[in-house]
Amino acid sequence: MNMNKNMALALVLLCLTSLGALQCVKSQSTSNVFINPDGSVSGTSDIQHSGNLYTLAGNIYDQILVIESNNIVVDGGGFTLQGAGGWGAAGVAGKESSAAINLTCSNVTIQNFKITGWEVGIYCPYNNNTITSNFISETRSCIAIYADNYNVVGNYLANSIDGVLDKGNNDIFSKNWILNDWQAFLIYYQSSGHIITGNRIENNTEAINTYNGQGLEIYHNNFINNQKNVATISDAFSAPLGGSGGTLPPWDNGKEGNYWSNYTGVDANHDGIGDTPYVVRSDIYTVDRYPLIPPLDIPEPSVTPTFASALPSPDTSSTPPLNGDTNLSNSTATTQPSGSSSTGEKNTQLQVTLAIIAAALAVYLIVLIAIGTFRSKKSNKCKLENQEQNSQKQ
Repeated sequence: MNMNKNMALALVLLCLTSLGALQCVKSQSTSNVFINPDGSVSGTSDIQHSGNLYTLAGNIYDQILVIESNNIVVDGGGFTLQGAGGWGAAGVAGKESSAAINLTCSNVTIQNFKITGWEVGIYCPYNNNTITSNFISETRSCIAIYADNYNVVGNYLANSIDGVLDKGNNDIFSKNWILNDWQAFLIYYQSSGHIITGNRIENNTEAINTYNGQGLEIYHNNFINNQKNVATISDAFSAPLGGSGGTLPPWDNGKEGNYWSNYTGVDANHDGIGDTPYVVRSDIYTVDRYPLIPPLDIPEPSVTPTFASALPSPDTSSTPPLNGDTNLSNSTATTQPSGSSSTGEKNTQLQVTLAIIAAALAVYLIVLIAIGTFRSKKSNKCKLENQEQNSQKQ
């Protein structure tokens, strides 16, 4: 009887252990993380809060960060927002339809995040925000802006379909490295008043794709080894396809233009400006009147170099996307990243394994107890039968 009690106690303890392990797995759920309008944080314990500064303290997997509080700074601390993956090559769909950061607020600075494997890195439907010093890769759109007055400075935007998708107005882009994308900038017809200056725009299929180049200022950029420097919606290889064409922007500020890696002109007077204009496009004639001879010194954005050096080579042979629009909701992705060697995923796998082992041990003990109970009842029945037989003999 004492043995049965001990086994029952062990069973209870193991069941509690199993429930605890399952609860740990549940804590890795895909519910959104919120910085709420009142400044509180929900959905994770990995965001530290001090005044108006919110700092990420660990990697987050497949959870959308929804920011609803105005006038704050959200610092990624160099940690990663990891999506399910699958984006980054034109014509290839991913496993989710969401943004890593949903910026539904104003006067907010987003900085020092690593974001990869989402449809959109940072989704921007509200005015007056700053995005700086982030590394965003393998997305459909690294940054998707649907509002006005953004300052996008010092970011890596790489290995994606769009480095920047912009439907807003009066946005400033400076000191960004935009590399290995299908199109570095996709600027829609209703957008105007943008300044694109001091950026490194390199190895993209299209550097700038615009519906309407009016109101754009593009100068002091390094255009390096792009297959096409400028496209409009009438071009066969631009995205989105169709339309009746677009106008092209000016490529200088009236005194100085941009550096072009394939410029073949000379600088006889050594003033740093080519003596002949650079023809950006000949079929739709547009020129940079003051092309720069030496490339500009545009510092590398301050993100972890080992992460940036892990970029895969771009796939420029695939079919371009059929349209560049991105319709997002606040729905949460539910697919876990595959093949990750990160600590968070290892911990999750360990917790699942422990839960399975605990459940198996619990079942094993239940069977042992059932066998013990059956044997005890059988033994008691035999004793009663023997007693009855002895009584009859007497």
